[in-house]
Amino acid sequence: MIILDGVYKSYQTNDNKNEVLKNISLKVGRSEFVAIMGSSGSGKSTLLNIIGLLDNLDSGYLSLNGLECMNLNETEKAKLRNELMGFVFQSFHLLPNKTVLKNIELALFYQKVKSKERTLKAKDVLQKVGLLEKADSLPNELSGGQKQRVAIARALVTNPPIIFADEPTGALDSKTSHEIMNLFKGINANGKTILMITHDKTVAGYADKIIHLADGHILI
Repeated sequence: MIILDGVYKSYQTNDNKNEVLKNISLKVGRSEFVAIMGSSGSGKSTLLNIIGLLDNLDSGYLSLNGLECMNLNETEKAKLRNELMGFVFQSFHLLPNKTVLKNIELALFYQKVKSKERTLKAKDVLQKVGLLEKADSLPNELSGGQKQRVAIARALVTNPPIIFADEPTGALDSKTSHEIMNLFKGINANGKTILMITHDKTVAGYADKIIHLADGHILI
């Protein structure tokens, strides 16, 4: 499902070249739940952005679902993200002036799904995350845990095979984090591949496999 081989990534700042990822090789199989752990600056978010086609690698090999991805143009990357991926972030990224239902429907709008079908699918995933009664609420009327459930529903509504989660419990208390991680476990049990960034050992413990990053290297 996800294969990286010899991936390097650096950023130029003034006269300095900052190597963020150094010779990264890993495989994530279909329906695996993998956590990537590391301290701030270890390269874990950069790694997620490269796999999610939000950033470019400098050299190396990347394939998703059997498709080589190093030489895709921006249109091709956007199409692949739309087909293969759902994203969940620490800060939710919900549109404040749109209802919960409309926030979720937006992902389907970009896929040109008709209005009635968008609504049905959005309500279906809201039911699955236990928030159907909040369909007409605005994000500022929700708790942090509820906002994250909406973000998860938005990631699921297009039925992507891969879910990327970047610190999905970072803004939540421990009880709510436990509830959200159990939700992710259920999503994974239904066949989704999940790649999650976290600094929390307890959260990482919900994954099937933990990859540790330090100074741009995978620790063996």
